[in-house]
Amino acid sequence: KMPKKDGEGGQISSADIRGMLTNWSSIPFGIVVVIVAGGALNLVPYFLELKDQLGFETVHQEFIRWGVLFGYYGGILAGPMIDIIGSTFSFLIAAIISGLGFVALAFYTDASSVGTFNAVIIVTLVLTVSFACAIATIAAIAAIIKNFSRHSGAMIAAVMISYYFAARYFDTSIRNGYFESLDMKTNMLVSAGIHFSVYMLGAMIIGDHEPNKKLKKASILADRSGILVYAVIAGL
Repeated sequence: KMPKKDGEGGQISSADIRGMLTNWSSIPFGIVVVIVAGGALNLVPYFLELKDQLGFETVHQEFIRWGVLFGYYGGILAGPMIDIIGSTFSFLIAAIISGLGFVALAFYTDASSVGTFNAVIIVTLVLTVSFACAIATIAAIAAIIKNFSRHSGAMIAAVMISYYFAARYFDTSIRNGYFESLDMKTNMLVSAGIHFSVYMLGAMIIGDHEPNKKLKKASILADRSGILVYAVIAGL
């Protein structure tokens, strides 16, 4: 008979233990990803503040407003792609697109006026950045659902979604509290660095791990207890 490899036949291997620890560490960092990505919804008020400086017409303002919404909520369509390529590559894609997108947007914020062509570019960039942030959000939540049992994954996803709804307020508070004295261009460059760094770390920390069946069964109760702790912390 062929000898069983470590982790086969219900045996718990060191890789299984590392996977379980990685799963649990992915929860708080997944919340960080959701908070950072959800802040992209504030691209609407930030750019509408510059409407007079940039010379946006009413139609341009509407395109920016709806571009962010379509970009972010249209990112839900990225779910099948994330399922195919996995969370790691999804985070890498989100990091590159959002980082470059915010840098490009930064150089439009100090323009004296933009024409129709540049307004179209801004709307396209805003939509693309929002879409990339949506990819990061869905990738973080999808990884949690895959890595935990059905009931535990659903509860963790609910906690993460609640943070998503509060994300834009976190973003506003941090920007007004720490970066209020900075101009919009610098704020956009800082955002580029934050989004790129967080999503790159997400690619390394948040992964898809299929747990050992024996370990998965044994961890169900521990998962639920741990989630209650997270829920209490979130409530506080």
